Amino acid sequence: VFLGGLLFVPVFFGGTYGIGAAIAKEYAKHGSHIAISARSESAEIMAALADAGVKSKFYSGDVGDWSDVKSVVDQTHADFGALDTVIVSAKAGGVSARLFLDTNPEDFIKYFQGRTVSRFLVARAAADVMKERGGGSIIFLTTDAGRVPTPAESLLGASAAAVIFGTRAIGRELSRFKIRVNTISL
Repeated sequence: VFLGGLLFVPVFFGGTYGIGAAIAKEYAKHGSHIAISARSESAEIMAALADAGVKSKFYSGDVGDWSDVKSVVDQTHADFGALDTVIVSAKAGGVSARLFLDTNPEDFIKYFQGRTVSRFLVARAAADVMKERGGGSIIFLTTDAGRVPTPAESLLGASAAAVIFGTRAIGRELSRFKIRVNTISL
């Protein structure tokens, strides 16, 4: 996609399956070149992007590891010459939803590391590049449990609520650099 004569390049953290993959394919249908990062590559999604006729590249990395995230962002910028949008649907390991009393207290921090901190790592790495480029967009995908209390999702919801609040705070800070930060709660 060309916006104002500029090539549009998004990077997807967690774009190898599910909603991240669906969004990446949709961007490709509209001509965007696509960078995807996940722990494992998906031959199916990469073939779909190739079939769309756009430049695409997979970067192996863990969204919960700062050095991996920073490397993906920097390498995307170097390889594509641009970085306009980051979309984060991935989670870094973590644990699945459980009733609060069925959740091991030692796992509490894993919810926030995998579902909150990982998103903020991406925002931090992308903001450096976007600030230099004169703007961009950071989009977090999270659960609607961050807005609506749901049984068995107390910790998932709390971590999503932190993402929602962080979106507003980070967005306010980065707006001076023309960087938008949004969350989509699904």
